[in-house]
Amino acid sequence: MLIDHPSANVSELPHPPFGQEDLAYHVLANGELAILRTASGFHRRLESFERLLANPRAKKRKIPRVGTLYLSTFDGHAESAQLELAGLGFTFTPLIDRFADGSWLLVDSRCSDDTQNAVRLDNQGSVTGRFHLGDGIAHMACHGRGGIYCGYFDEGIYGGWPDASGRWPVASGGITRFDDQGRDLWRFNDHCLPEQDISDCYAMGLQDGALWACYYTNFPIVRIADETVRHWDSPVKGGSAIAVSGNRVLLAGGYGDDADRIALLELRHKDAVVIGTALMSSNARSHIQGRDGVLHLVDGRRWCRLAVKDW
Repeated sequence: MLIDHPSANVSELPHPPFGQEDLAYHVLANGELAILRTASGFHRRLESFERLLANPRAKKRKIPRVGTLYLSTFDGHAESAQLELAGLGFTFTPLIDRFADGSWLLVDSRCSDDTQNAVRLDNQGSVTGRFHLGDGIAHMACHGRGGIYCGYFDEGIYGGWPDASGRWPVASGGITRFDDQGRDLWRFNDHCLPEQDISDCYAMGLQDGALWACYYTNFPIVRIADETVRHWDSPVKGGSAIAVSGNRVLLAGGYGDDADRIALLELRHKDAVVIGTALMSSNARSHIQGRDGVLHLVDGRRWCRLAVKDW
């Protein structure tokens, strides 16, 4: 069982067409799963490259680049037709999400200060815009009002230098909100106390238009709505996915022996209290994400969903 809970719902994923392999997944606002594929052999080349990096005597090679991409959606029963996306120039596996108007956003997680690492596509797969969303992106989500949230890991938050006006890179915000053209609108770390700064955004997810997150160092649970932030102290450390419904929260993952834990928490006035736990499979886990009250886990060829309200 992917998630050791009787309410978990599991679907078999469609197999890739001949000559392709799955590259990435993302749960969309309508609950469907976006599936991004590329030509077979990419993972094998990437694993070979990573082994070379670990060998100081090996001749260094360039990191394998992602080639032509194939994008589709899956509703648990049927898969849509694929969009073929060639020549986008991604170095790393891109993060993906879809705007409410059906257009797509694909983002390279690593980039230099002046690289346009985000590509917007119409619903036919044609490029309609490119812009910069910063380096070190751990999570990306398109929210219903047409904007974008990015949550960053430590190398992005603490990397780079201020520009001529003294403004630090967008990743320094920890979580930064952009409009749909990539204009920087709001940064979390610019509007909180120093002890509440995000050093590494571990988990991030949308629920009814609000953004929820959990982050290093103290791992509070936070809700961001219309640039208003509320914090709850949490005993759960290291969670990598968050799903919320009402005053209940699922946090999946953790450190050490808690890596396969799912914790159910109840939000009180200022803190969150654990009221239940379950386990999830750790076998070849390839995607874990919370969105709109549901925790999603892709493991091998299976997609598992657990709704917070069904716990």
